[in-house]
This record gives sequence, C-alpha cells and structure tokens, in this order.
Amino acid sequence: MVCCALVAGVLAAGFWLIGLLGRFGKQAGPGALAWRLIDGGSGDMVYKSGPFSLRARIKSLGHAAYGLRLLVTTEHNARIHLAATVLAVAAGVALGISMADWRWIVAAIAWVWAAEALNTAIEHLCNAVCPTRHPAIRAAKDVAAGGVLAVAIGAATIGAITLAPYVTALIAGDGMELAICRAIPW
Repeated sequence: MVCCALVAGVLAAGFWLIGLLGRFGKQAGPGALAWRLIDGGSGDMVYKSGPFSLRARIKSLGHAAYGLRLLVTTEHNARIHLAATVLAVAAGVALGISMADWRWIVAAIAWVWAAEALNTAIEHLCNAVCPTRHPAIRAAKDVAAGGVLAVAIGAATIGAITLAPYVTALIAGDGMELAICRAIPW
C-alpha cells in the first residue's frame, strides 16, 4: 500500500511540476535558450550560448516543461501515448510488479515520449522550413513517424513481456491477487 501511495505521489508531483514549470517557461520567453551568432575570431560566425547560471538552467527547465505541455495539448498521438502511459502505470501498480520490472516499464515509457517529442520537433521544423508540400519534407516526416512507431511497438512488446507473468499468475490463481486488492482491508 505504501508503494502504491508512493508511486501515485511521485506521478502527481511530476504532473504538478510539469504544469508549474510549463507556465513558468511560457512566460520566460526565449532568453534562457537563445543562442547568439558571434564572430569566432577568424571571421567565422559561430553559435554560442550565454554563460552558465542556475537561473538560466531553471528557465530551460521551464521551456522543456512548456514543450511537454505543448506536445500533449497539440498532438493527438501524444494523447494516445499519455493514455498508454497511464494504463501501463495502473497495470503495474495493480499487479504489484517488482522494482526490476518497473525499470523496464519506465524505460519503455521514456523512450516512447522521447521519440514522440523528437518526431513533433521534426514536424514543426519541416513546416517552418517548407510550408508547402515537398517530397523530401514528406519523407523526413514519414521516417520520423516510423521511428515513433518502431519505439511504440518495442514498448508494447516490453510491456507484454514484463506484465505477462503477473497476469498469467493472476489468472491461474497461483495465490496471487491484485496488489490493489491486498492493499484494501475488506
């Protein structure tokens, strides 16, 4: 029961922090991540960021959180990934999976979200570079989407392989019951 409460608390705190930082990043503007074109000394123009500061790192977290918020609010597939994430976490909590198995589930979730974020970034960049239809842009978008599909299939496979022993033990009645049922005193 403590484990379930801990997982729920961590998830709730994470979503609260993403929302909080997302609002902060939206107001912060481009300052923290703005790269400047400067003279490299030999007449070559190079990109350089500003000096390191804790305030700039906090702003960059705000920008990243805003990016995740933008991803979830504008992309239909990201909402499907969100539902799959909630389902995977709920199944893991309900089945009481081990910490070793949680590592696989968390890794698979992170890979899918990273792939979807990169795909969305590529799509936005392609739309900015060439707003009209172009075969090369279509190919870039299709390849990026294919990468997300490959990662999602891999994540589903990891989920099935990881959760299958728990589900079969539950169905077979090998003394296993849902972790949520063990936590509630009937």
